[in-house]
Amino acid sequence: MTELILLLLLIGLVCMGVAPIRRKLLTRPILHKMRKNLPPISQTEREALEAGNTWWDAELFTGRPDWNMLKSLAPAGLSAEEQAYLEGPVETLCALLNDWEITHQLHDLPPEVWEYIKQQRFCGIIIPKQYGGLEFSEFAHSQIVMKIASRSTTAAVTVMVPNSLGPAKLLLTYGTEAQKKIIICRVWRRVWTSPLLR
Repeated sequence: MTELILLLLLIGLVCMGVAPIRRKLLTRPILHKMRKNLPPISQTEREALEAGNTWWDAELFTGRPDWNMLKSLAPAGLSAEEQAYLEGPVETLCALLNDWEITHQLHDLPPEVWEYIKQQRFCGIIIPKQYGGLEFSEFAHSQIVMKIASRSTTAAVTVMVPNSLGPAKLLLTYGTEAQKKIIICRVWRRVWTSPLLR
């Protein structure tokens, strides 16, 4: 009985170790079942996905990453302006954050935090300067969000969403120049100075 179990286990391991057999017996049936159960992606969802971009991490999902490509990439870094923003406005924002108060008492960011976020254009980190933004790199954006998240997840998400999942990327990718000037410049500037940003 033990020999039979070991034999079946060995056959299973060999089959799973041989890519063509594994694809035919395991991968394709699972993929087919998943495709039948997942809803199709809408045009809007596709545009939102395509508005983003990938770094070398996309190579990991190919199943055969090009490690030499990773070695050839220059290390990410902050410009002097980005570093000053991280050490200045971001540190000041972090000092204003009390996660217990935000999460358990107010269930919101305090008014002075909202005001500071608007004044320092935290919602325009990736927006080009010509449209009133800070035009920081994606690395700077991630460093800023990571630093804020060390004090408050709520504040970090508040800063992250308009710069990544929100309209900035979509408008910059799909908007006409007129839309960018009208919507990004005027609307975002109004938002940054409006008491209604909440």
